[in-house]
Amino acid sequence: MKKIYIFYILFIFINLSSCGYNPIFSSKDIDNNLGISIKDIKFKDLNQTNNLFSQKLKFFQKDETDLKQFNIFLDIKNNKRIISKNKVGDPETYNLEIIANVEITNYENNIVYSKMLKNNKNYNNLDNKFDLKQEENIIINNLADEIVNEIISILFSMQ
Repeated sequence: MKKIYIFYILFIFINLSSCGYNPIFSSKDIDNNLGISIKDIKFKDLNQTNNLFSQKLKFFQKDETDLKQFNIFLDIKNNKRIISKNKVGDPETYNLEIIANVEITNYENNIVYSKMLKNNKNYNNLDNKFDLKQEENIIINNLADEIVNEIISILFSMQ
């Protein structure tokens, strides 16, 4: 029985190690093969969410002239709404939505892509307001990740 178990584990290990897994957005692929970069990122307003987007997109900013360069203009808005209340009137469920109007221009400042991207998440109210704020920050970070991934996918498809 022990030999069958060891053989089974070894078989799974060999198959998984040779499956050829490669991350989609690995830095090696971005630097060498994909040939795109973000030259400039501009925002309509200055706020904490814009700083989050700027940090996430900064990885794709390069000063190399042989890469296809794009400029991005973002108008980002956060909407926090109360979805349901209890009998007393206190909020029970919230909806947090990030709306990003994205304009991508080429090096000649011609608009090559323009779209409104939305992402939202429902979550329950917490008694501890500090924990509620922490959860909101985590949700905003996750929603921003999803929108940035969509923007990067759009840039890769324009190549």
